[in-house]
Amino acid sequence: YLVDETDDISIIAAPGVTYATSLRRLVQYCENRGTMMLVCEGPIEYDDPLEIRNFKLREFGVDSSYYALYYPWMKVRDPESDNPASLIDIAASGFVVGGYVRTSQEQNVSVAPANFRLLTVDGLTHYTTDGEQDILNPIGVNVIRFFSGFGIIVWGARTGWNLADGTHYVNVRRL
Repeated sequence: YLVDETDDISIIAAPGVTYATSLRRLVQYCENRGTMMLVCEGPIEYDDPLEIRNFKLREFGVDSSYYALYYPWMKVRDPESDNPASLIDIAASGFVVGGYVRTSQEQNVSVAPANFRLLTVDGLTHYTTDGEQDILNPIGVNVIRFFSGFGIIVWGARTGWNLADGTHYVNVRRL
């Protein structure tokens, strides 16, 4: 609640915090503030698209436009290793928030923070297919995908709200 002391924070993230109870509390905080949204990811052990689907719908179970859920986790070079091939798994939300900020600065907040490349990401914990994305996107899970010739791209900008009233898109909620 230290955030209560300022009015200029509109995005919060807690990379790696994936307990459903904690995420629900963060979403509730954002809803109560009314000017803030949470960027989050599911648990790393839920690597299969059906597991993340069940997490979103059942375990987490929050229907709100005050958060955006991203999948899967990413792989980056281990900064503590001398081996350049040594990769570690890292939560998506920190990278995604950077994309939100970059989109807002280069264009404006009304532009969807999607379809941007993650240049410092070396891999993903799961390479999602079109069919798997077709399961996740309609329920508000934003998929980070690898596309040959383009690299790793944040491919989605939906909130956790399932009613198609406009606020099911991140840029509309933020605006």
